[in-house]
Amino acid sequence: ARKRLKQNDIDAFRRFAMGSIVMGALFIALQASIWVDLWSAGLTLAVGPYGSMFYFLTAFHALHVVVGLGILGWMYVVAPQSTSAVIRNSRAELSAYFWHFVGAVWLIIFFLAYVF
Repeated sequence: ARKRLKQNDIDAFRRFAMGSIVMGALFIALQASIWVDLWSAGLTLAVGPYGSMFYFLTAFHALHVVVGLGILGWMYVVAPQSTSAVIRNSRAELSAYFWHFVGAVWLIIFFLAYVF
């Protein structure tokens, strides 16, 4: 989406941005489903340190995904309307950095919560 915005291809930018929004929302829905399943299976906060840490890490990450979805939604609306290409592209770059950070952190959380 960011590359298409730099090329001033607003339609492609919106398609890719909406795809990212849908994938982020799907991630939140799947994470919520996992929480419900694990809670029903007995993994609660009271079970011990693993349960507490699992819910803390995954909820903290989910919060960042929700913030990222807000940023993407804002970019979807505001970026095409910006009259300055410099401002528009810097906003897109910063939002992309945020998403890359959230994605990199998820790899660490995934390893700690599901593999370790």
